[in-house]
Amino acid sequence: MKLKPFLTSESEAGCDEAGRGCLAGPVVAAAVILPKGYYNKQLNDSKKISKKLELQLKDNLMVFYYQNQSLPKIRNLKVIGFYETGISEFDSKVVLTNINQLRSLKNINNNQIGSYELHFYDYKKIDLENLEKYVPPNYALNFNNEKFSEIYNWVSLFDLNVYLIIVLMIVIGAINMITALLVTILEKTSLIGFLKIIGSNNNSIERIFLNNGLSLIFKGLVWGNLISILLIFVQKFFQVFKLNADTYYIDYVPVEINLIQILLLNLITIFICYVFLIIPVKIISKIKPYSSLRMN
Repeated sequence: MKLKPFLTSESEAGCDEAGRGCLAGPVVAAAVILPKGYYNKQLNDSKKISKKLELQLKDNLMVFYYQNQSLPKIRNLKVIGFYETGISEFDSKVVLTNINQLRSLKNINNNQIGSYELHFYDYKKIDLENLEKYVPPNYALNFNNEKFSEIYNWVSLFDLNVYLIIVLMIVIGAINMITALLVTILEKTSLIGFLKIIGSNNNSIERIFLNNGLSLIFKGLVWGNLISILLIFVQKFFQVFKLNADTYYIDYVPVEINLIQILLLNLITIFICYVFLIIPVKIISKIKPYSSLRMN
């Protein structure tokens, strides 16, 4: 967020989301704009490192900076806060401190940088070979999917598992609907025979059972959507279901509320179940009216 305090040039202040605060009550926002070149002897430690070192807020920590083969530079810093990303590999190695302090340790000024970071909206559409032509030979081009390949592989595997679970749930639901409708048809064999005797054709009787099956599907979808959306909201704001961060790179189950995807999934479920319901309904045309009444 860029602000223009008084008559000076533009200054930058950080922004963050409210999280669960807006549900608990009113939210008060504040910002502190530090002057350029501000330097302090403070750091933001991760919760994981602070537990290992038994650090508390406002404790002093002696930090050793190593660079190449030179002697370490020692700084005594004060812990002013703790952070937690949920990514164990990051939380167990990184502490945050003032950028001017790092510049002074490496003897670089404000006009010097160590790297550029580029963000793409659609990574797959980028011509990487053409991009490398514009990179000077004294620079190296690194990609996050190569640098953090384990995390990217885990995310892709997680997406695959989600799709497999959805397909299995739809298939199991369809099989259950076929079984339920088939049992209903077998129980109503005498009724089907009676309807045929009084003049009902196969199509009209099939529509009765199809409508009955579709009504069960709609009832199941309504209750299923209500319960699942409620659970998603609870997980999104309160993070009830936890994960082992050392294994999953995150300490809670991430969820996303996408109404278009939910609507599309419901339509696909209705279509697939409808197609599967046609199979047992076709048995009605094989039922003979006189033999069904004689059996009962």
